[in-house]
Amino acid sequence: MQKVAFDVESTGLSRWRGHRPFCISFYFENEESLYFSWHVDPFTRAVTIDRKTKRKIEEILLDPNLHKGGWGVKFDYGMLQHLGIPFKERLNKFWDAMLAFKCLKSNEPAQLKQCAAKYAGISQADEEILRKVVLLARKTAAKKGWAIATTETHPEGSKPYASDFWLCPEECERYNVIDSKRALMMMLLQEPLLKEERALGTYKRELGYAPIVYQKEERGLAVRRKYIVDEIAQLKLKYRKAEKEVLGHAWKGFNVNSHKQVAKLLFDNLGLEPLAYTETGQPATGFKNIQHLKHPCIEALIRHNSYEKSVMAFESYLRNAVWDKEAKCWIVHPNFKQIGADTGRESCNNPNLQNVRNERSVRSSVPINVRAAFKPRPGYVNLHFDYSQVEIWLYAADAEETYMLEALKRGDDIHTATANKIWPAELKAAKDDKSILYQIRTRSKMVNFGISFGAGGQGIKNIHGCTIEEAGKFIQDYFTAFPKLERYMTRTTNEATKRGYIRTMWSRKLIVPEGLAYRGINYRVQGSAAEVLKQAMAKLTWFIQGWGRVKKELREKYSKLIYILRGKDARVILAVHDEIVLEVKKEQCTSKFVAACKTLMEDAEGKVPNIDNKLPVKVEIVRENWGSKEKYAFTGA
Repeated sequence: MQKVAFDVESTGLSRWRGHRPFCISFYFENEESLYFSWHVDPFTRAVTIDRKTKRKIEEILLDPNLHKGGWGVKFDYGMLQHLGIPFKERLNKFWDAMLAFKCLKSNEPAQLKQCAAKYAGISQADEEILRKVVLLARKTAAKKGWAIATTETHPEGSKPYASDFWLCPEECERYNVIDSKRALMMMLLQEPLLKEERALGTYKRELGYAPIVYQKEERGLAVRRKYIVDEIAQLKLKYRKAEKEVLGHAWKGFNVNSHKQVAKLLFDNLGLEPLAYTETGQPATGFKNIQHLKHPCIEALIRHNSYEKSVMAFESYLRNAVWDKEAKCWIVHPNFKQIGADTGRESCNNPNLQNVRNERSVRSSVPINVRAAFKPRPGYVNLHFDYSQVEIWLYAADAEETYMLEALKRGDDIHTATANKIWPAELKAAKDDKSILYQIRTRSKMVNFGISFGAGGQGIKNIHGCTIEEAGKFIQDYFTAFPKLERYMTRTTNEATKRGYIRTMWSRKLIVPEGLAYRGINYRVQGSAAEVLKQAMAKLTWFIQGWGRVKKELREKYSKLIYILRGKDARVILAVHDEIVLEVKKEQCTSKFVAACKTLMEDAEGKVPNIDNKLPVKVEIVRENWGSKEKYAFTGA
């Protein structure tokens, strides 16, 4: 079967805002190429494709005798579908060279031009040539009154000129065809390498997960537009007031957003002592580095930064919201990066929903519930399945730390339990003093997560705001109480040093940069947590919607659940932190349905040792908005 790669160029990045592809190229394994383009109205940017061209493209894309693929196929697939070109196959039937690359080179940026230059020897000169001619063409087009792309019409971080390649058809054709060639060359290199590097299983799992990511983008999340507008107005007043308070301690012309000027104000003018320094040797002014300093200016600065960040978050939701006529509500359609981090975790942007903060997570003297901006679609509820403290579960299980595992299985507060093991005398002396008990628990939490994330004494010092000597003592106390964790850390670090990589519990290969072997534990734990969430989403999708990639043994083990879940109006719409958000039709959200989902998600598939094959999941339900989540109450229904 001959391989062929395809690539499209479009008038923008958002298919929900009317951006459409205006050309497509194919590059075949026999070194033949095809290129098709269609008309772009210069005044409206509307795209018109003629039937003859559309039919030719469909013949290639639907040809069962071709093994089709590309680089970041999700984007091209979505653009072509919104143009009206049908696909008989789901996204997982197309080879995605970008996903394969991240399965092989977890620590390298997945940029097609750079990767093809490095591994296939293809020059990047065409990109710079096209950029120059398009920038000139944009100036001419602007004078004619044509609708050129702007930063206002494009997501943050994008390059608007890249949506105006249609202005230079000859250069665009050359560029587009070379991109398809690049993608094909990478495809041809990858298959044998995936087998050689024992990464083929990881790639197949990611490929099976790709249609779920696409579905999440297409479905999107409902937002409360009026609430967002009102919150922005209120928060702007508050951060301007906080800014005035900061300026009251500074000099004329002071810029509160300048790290350099803030450092000078705090540590030179006000005489405060820096707790940490940047890599360039400058005093650090981030929240974690100044939160323990006592001064009215610090309090005002933290409030200002918190308000400003919240405004930026709300504005990104507002900017990316589109009206859905069918759902009759405002929807945001984020761009999900399936392998967005070196550990395999997913990320997203435009807007970023991986850090949707709530009152408990905002590190500020004035918490702001940003999550209240989101709500279920009309007629639906959102179920939030939370793998609470999944990293600690994986960390303790992998190290065979019995004390921690038993505390977790009992449902104890793990940080209090850890403190009781390390500092029992301090807890006893504190008695009922809530303030001291809170400080000890916070210290325990900081050390638990700090060490599992590979933080040393300096990292603990920065997080906790203590001296380097105190941080060293905390770590020493921790390992004295938990010697298995120290041996686990040493073993994993040595493995990362020797091999240059570690593998997760699902055998995903994660490259550990030279000199950073201490990150080995973090990579293994975070990488395994990423697999837990992705596998859970795959299981839910298969059992509810009947498609996806799930092991035969699992399908047989839970065959009875098919009758409870299959065919329901429900789907995964988001994974945020360690939560999976499931959208369910109100009348179909029964206790049987929720319990079946919970059972599937808690099954660790035999990958995690010492936990009786169960990773506990907490369930919350959202009826009005995400700011009013409540614990799900199971009934006999």
